[in-house]
Amino acid sequence: KIMSSEGVLTLGQGRVAFFHETFFDYCFARHFIASGAKLRDLLRRSEQDLFRRSQVRQILTFERGADVAAYLDDLAWLLTSPDVRLHLKALVVALLETVQDPTVEEWQLLRPLACDQLSPLHLHAWQAVRRNSAWFSILDAEGIWEKLLRTGGELAHRAVWALSAFAPGNPKRVITLLKGS
Repeated sequence: KIMSSEGVLTLGQGRVAFFHETFFDYCFARHFIASGAKLRDLLRRSEQDLFRRSQVRQILTFERGADVAAYLDDLAWLLTSPDVRLHLKALVVALLETVQDPTVEEWQLLRPLACDQLSPLHLHAWQAVRRNSAWFSILDAEGIWEKLLRTGGELAHRAVWALSAFAPGNPKRVITLLKGS
């Protein structure tokens, strides 16, 4: 508790981290973006080891707030490029679980993974949606829930599974969606 009160440790969401690690990643991302460097160049010219995970996360987080077009471009490349290792793609999907205000554009990039049952990231995509209540209204406003429920089969089952997490906060709408399917 003393280390946390002094700012040496950060506590949150069941995690304890050293402040300097997060701060280093933030500074790296800020400098990286300011230098005009590109995330894809970084990942193509160097190892995509576990150390890169925090850098990729911080770069995307910084870009999302500073340059949405670059963020969406990098997000699309990370999720679709055969040059990107699976653990980094999974990280990107997990990042979409934590955004407070997901967008339709982010869903459009996540959707192919959510709809491809053979993708190794299929379940990760659905978990990201299900664990982030902000996704409910995005998908609802776009009519995505109705479309998924009408498809039947595995995608409809995934949609019902995701909707079950949103039912406590949106009971009437979830019931309406489920009755309409």
